[in-house]
Amino acid sequence: MGLCKSRLASQSQRVQDAASPERELQTYESEPEEPVDVFVTTLSGQELCIRCLLSTSGLALKEQIEKLKGHRPKHQRLILGTVLLQNRASLESQGVRAGDSLHLVVGCWLLPEVPSPDHEWDFTADADDSRQSAFRDAFGNLEAVGHNVTRDEHGLHFEDRRSHVSLGEWSWGGTTTFEVVLRYSRATLNAPFFFSTDARGHVMLYSGGTTEGNDLKVWITPDGTAVHNSYMCGVFVRDAQGFFENHEWAHVVITMQGTTCSAYKDGQLICTKRGMRCAPPEGLRQRNELGGGGAFAGHGCGSHFQGDIAYFRIWHGQALAASQVASLYRNHADTTFNVQM
Repeated sequence: MGLCKSRLASQSQRVQDAASPERELQTYESEPEEPVDVFVTTLSGQELCIRCLLSTSGLALKEQIEKLKGHRPKHQRLILGTVLLQNRASLESQGVRAGDSLHLVVGCWLLPEVPSPDHEWDFTADADDSRQSAFRDAFGNLEAVGHNVTRDEHGLHFEDRRSHVSLGEWSWGGTTTFEVVLRYSRATLNAPFFFSTDARGHVMLYSGGTTEGNDLKVWITPDGTAVHNSYMCGVFVRDAQGFFENHEWAHVVITMQGTTCSAYKDGQLICTKRGMRCAPPEGLRQRNELGGGGAFAGHGCGSHFQGDIAYFRIWHGQALAASQVASLYRNHADTTFNVQM
């Protein structure tokens, strides 16, 4: 209570100062910022009292929590009311004040309006694990293994035809939702960021359709034949600028249900195609890869993905609604956006 009174008194004093005739003389004086107490409550009910500056970033606060609880910052979510705090912005700019109570969630799906995915791979790196090549599936038991990829705090970087991530084999098909945050450094024709294949055919998500390649295609073949236009099903998306902008991060969600496929970019529905000739058949898929440098390269057609992928999620048996996709975008990890190459 003392902290709250102190904060109110401080606010009142700032109003008085603003009206004071001496304000002009004080304009150029800079008072040192005083640290304040911020409270962090865990799901188990434990309350932490953390002394910090409100000018500090969300990431810096998470680093203080790591020293107390051992949770890595990338695994923490801090919530003020209903707002998910971002890493790069200051606490003050996000509405945090002295005496406020934040909620800490670790390793748990945070969006009650969105069902948890069946699989999630987060490729953003902490400073001490940038050389990691195996990535845990946050919701399933599929370990992803990177080949000829480099990693930093923004995600995995795919450079050449050998660069890919093997997601192992698992059963999927039918109604499906994909979510990916990625950046093309060069969106060439037929450059896939996801490729899945077995005897039941191929599923590919990629840039394609023009010689520049800055569009989105969902390519499905109904059987094990080689990828060829005569077997193409799915959706082709372009807009005036092209779906993908080189060197720009994009939040992409693709939903497939029955004969309908929808594509979203940065939370907005860009295209819905009804009457697809086929949907991904259900069954065990032996090769599932990000980057297209592995299984896809073996088909001898197309190009390879050049760019970065921050994370990849899959929902089986669920086609997320537009409102749920918008929520995913509003709460995306901010470590990937507005980063200069």
